[in-house]
Amino acid sequence: MTDRIYAYIVTLDKDMRTDDVEGITNAIKMIKHVINVTPLVSTPELHTAEMRARLDIWKAITDAVWGKE
Repeated sequence: MTDRIYAYIVTLDKDMRTDDVEGITNAIKMIKHVINVTPLVSTPELHTAEMRARLDIWKAITDAVWGKE
């Protein structure tokens, strides 16, 4: 027996203005079996977490290329 999927999470490549994503939201709503689309608002906490994750990745790359200090 296979697993049953009940939802997807779609992540945008960048934060966008509410009025700019209206077309994306409407397009997702047109997909068969989609019953709801709820945009999530970016917060300062989310931005901070993203920046810390980017810094961690950057440090790992530079350590791999140039060696750890």
